[in-house]
Amino acid sequence: MPMSSYEFGDRPFDVEDLVIISNDILAVGVPFDTDAKFRSMIMAAMQTYLLRNKSIDNIYRKYGRKLEERLKPDKEIQLVRSMTSTVKKLTRQELKKIWDLDLSDHLGLFASQAALIRLQATIRSAIMLIHFGFHYESASIMRMILEQLAWVYKIHSMVDDQIFAIKPSKCINDLKKIFPKVGKIYGSFSESAHIELEKTRQYVHVTDESVTIKFTTTEHSPYDAYALLSLADIYISMIEIVFADYLKNFKHTVKHNQERLPKASRPIQAVRNRYWKLISKQVKKT
Repeated sequence: MPMSSYEFGDRPFDVEDLVIISNDILAVGVPFDTDAKFRSMIMAAMQTYLLRNKSIDNIYRKYGRKLEERLKPDKEIQLVRSMTSTVKKLTRQELKKIWDLDLSDHLGLFASQAALIRLQATIRSAIMLIHFGFHYESASIMRMILEQLAWVYKIHSMVDDQIFAIKPSKCINDLKKIFPKVGKIYGSFSESAHIELEKTRQYVHVTDESVTIKFTTTEHSPYDAYALLSLADIYISMIEIVFADYLKNFKHTVKHNQERLPKASRPIQAVRNRYWKLISKQVKKT
């Protein structure tokens, strides 16, 4: 199922990797890992354009230091962006191993390959929602990702039309056989996606004078990004499990009693542990 690298998204960064800097009139997206000096120069250039000046030198000399201070990257935001960037990098890296396989003669493998490729778009959608602080919406999308991964595991060996009767939402128990914690993760996603009544206090603030309803909140973003990293773990292992007959090297799974299972010490575990320590250290308690 060959596809061009542009369609695949194999580029230095995508729109979800950008941070928006703006004044009251113009806005520009810059890569999340740019420093304050670069951002302040972009801001100075925008102001120069609005004033119809020919050079940014005057604006930058006058306001550069203040702009740099104001545009310093936030450590918590940088941590979230680093995690989501890692998710994209690791999943795309593994996906390339099966990208060009011709599986048209095996319906289950063909459908699994198509689903895993299509999930790249779903992952990008989740990343955008996480970056903008849409906690409940990102939970809904991550729930979808988990259902799709469970469905891939369930149907990959099927070769006939029975595949079309298998509903992704009914496959979670099958995935629990190799990822026992999936049930708890799925339940957490469902609670947020359904916005159960007890969640109301998280977005409604009532005082004697007013009622405030928050559309977005970034306080959940580090944990949502970490949840997406956990889904990346399943995604990566799934590629080795489902397409084992077409692969030579296995870093994330091991064969046990004729079945391929996730390794306890798979590489992404160290990545997850490192990020969890950073979350515990850097994220403000709410």
